[in-house]
Amino acid sequence: MNKFKISAIEILKREKKPLHYKEITRLALESGILETEGATPDASMNAQITSDIKRRNNASDFIRTAQSTYALNLNKKESKEKEEITKKAKNKEIIYAIQINDFSYSSQKFLDVKIGMSRNSIQATLNRYKTGNPDAKVLDVWESNPLKDIGSCEKGVHRIAEKYALKRRTKTEKFLFLPDDYDNFTKNINFLLKERDTGLKNYYGTKKKAIKREKYTYNKRKDYTLKKPKSFSLRNNEYKVTSWTNLITRLCEQIYKKNEKDFKKVLGHSSLRGKKRPYFSKNKHELTEDNKRINGTDIYVETRFNANSIVSLCRKVLKLFNYNKDNFRIKIK
Repeated sequence: MNKFKISAIEILKREKKPLHYKEITRLALESGILETEGATPDASMNAQITSDIKRRNNASDFIRTAQSTYALNLNKKESKEKEEITKKAKNKEIIYAIQINDFSYSSQKFLDVKIGMSRNSIQATLNRYKTGNPDAKVLDVWESNPLKDIGSCEKGVHRIAEKYALKRRTKTEKFLFLPDDYDNFTKNINFLLKERDTGLKNYYGTKKKAIKREKYTYNKRKDYTLKKPKSFSLRNNEYKVTSWTNLITRLCEQIYKKNEKDFKKVLGHSSLRGKKRPYFSKNKHELTEDNKRINGTDIYVETRFNANSIVSLCRKVLKLFNYNKDNFRIKIK
């Protein structure tokens, strides 16, 4: 299923009311459910929803309640897709993650994980890895997306894994993770695929057990998906904020007050630009329509990002002005 449709369904389920397509897009981007570098995500969202309604009629996931406003179709009729879903459910098409090894270096633990697919049982795969490492175990099992072939579904999971893993072995299904990064990876997959948590004897011979997570000393990066900021502190001074957009603009305002002469460094700096456009500019037309002017300056900042991307942008700005990472803290509601 298209990522815009998936994110629209998630947002409408959460909000439980009809929304304008621009509001659906804004909430999806802010919550981190939707990630895109496109210049017009609003238009893409509207196109995907209207196309689904026209193509599937009463079987669509959406209904139009007013001009450019949509809700979930709670009375949708089953279509031919149901037969495909039933067929794939019987075949037990799954995506799995097997920990084939774990090791430590300088008190830091690493997970060596194989992420693959199966149409039947993964017992044979698990047994093969247990031959070399008796402690090999299944970490997670997900049902394949019934609207996609399992190969495409596996490739999509691999692309997400590459964003969180330290390394992917060339042309293989094996990834090296830090434990907390693996946790964040699975949280994102759980938004897209249904996690199998019962009846797992059919897959690897034993009921799935909760994975014991240990505490480690390395610098952890939090996942801010679906969270809202309450305030941030900068060098022990606390500032209240109302949104992630408000956070980046207020942070820049405070940095500007302390660095008025040097603040123009944000313009054109290589770490503060994307593939297609800069993140800071005096010409707001160089940015998307979601830009905001930084108070006290004639500089605009790009704000069309999800929560994690805005936090990353904050850290880059702080680094540019030689702030210590411990000087910056975010409080969540």
